[in-house]
Amino acid sequence: MPIEPGPQSDRTELPKGPEDARYLENIIEHGFLSELLEHYWFAHRRRVEVIRPDVDGGGYDLVLEANRRVRHVQLKGRYRKASGPKVVKVHSRLRDHWDPCVIWIFWDWDETLNRVRLEYRYSSPKQRSWPDPDPPDSPVFKLRNEQHFLKDLDIALLARQLFEPDLVPDKL
Repeated sequence: MPIEPGPQSDRTELPKGPEDARYLENIIEHGFLSELLEHYWFAHRRRVEVIRPDVDGGGYDLVLEANRRVRHVQLKGRYRKASGPKVVKVHSRLRDHWDPCVIWIFWDWDETLNRVRLEYRYSSPKQRSWPDPDPPDSPVFKLRNEQHFLKDLDIALLARQLFEPDLVPDKL
């Protein structure tokens, strides 16, 4: 069911505010999961298991499993037209898991279809070494766009990074 804008809203502007931010995060996460599940089912005839933690304390948002590979995933989002430094802060506890990764989702929306458009960036310590926290006692470390992420991935390339065993990421 389409949601009509309120009397004072403009169709070209997205709603702003903390309550809208969490709603938008859910749209982006569900959009990502929909693309991933569809791709893996239709292209590989396989399922992807999705597990969400009840408590946000392990440094990850999702656990994904396919092709006998279990991934602890931290999701980050950024509006494609946002300005400012392209750095994400990641909780250090993510490193405690066997095969962690960060998926940075750059998003925009298609105004004619009223759908979110997603582009993916991917980082894992197996692919490119992750830095130590700075300062050393900080609970987070920073990943920089140019140094730590494979960029401009579509869902097929991202699925390869996530679930193909022994893939050498820099030789796609």
